Amino acid sequence: MNVKAHLKRTLTGVLVLLLALCVCACGASGPKEEEQVQAVVDNTMAVFKNPSQNDLSEFLDEETASALSSYGVDMNEFLTAAFKHMSYTVNEVTVEEDTAQVAMTVTNVNLDTAMADALAEFDTWTDTDEAVAVYKESGEQGLYQKLFELLYAKMDEMADATTSADVTLYLQKQEDGSWDVTSEGNEAFYSALYGGATFNF
Repeated sequence: MNVKAHLKRTLTGVLVLLLALCVCACGASGPKEEEQVQAVVDNTMAVFKNPSQNDLSEFLDEETASALSSYGVDMNEFLTAAFKHMSYTVNEVTVEEDTAQVAMTVTNVNLDTAMADALAEFDTWTDTDEAVAVYKESGEQGLYQKLFELLYAKMDEMADATTSADVTLYLQKQEDGSWDVTSEGNEAFYSALYGGATFNF
């Protein structure tokens, strides 16, 4: 069982989900363009901070949804754990005609570090009698559930060791006057959401 390969493929799918959420997050109208852009940012970040209050299943591609299901991993539980310690500040909003740039500081625990630590503990655990019993009873799904339990615990342990990054979020004005996060150019923003993670665990 290639745990790391499966995890990277699944987490990449979750990143695509987040991209879809950002692109679909529109701000309410306001007297100033800057206020509309600020509303988009706040609405988007609210989705990340409260995934259980939104129906996110429609944004999942079939492969990622199938992988999460086979692992016995609840997507909302994963996103809640991943963004539990995330915070952000908007430093400046700049609007130029139909484009906008939002200078932000995003803070979170680093998912790469948390996953690497969880995998190390998981590798040790797989040699125990408990792991054998879990595999006999629940198969690979039981092993993945244990791994994600370890991951969530590691992220909580890192709550006082967060990483902050200054990033720029890019938005584009639509024909109806609303503002959407662009589908390209925001890679640094998505990495910052996970504490600077690149999934090189």
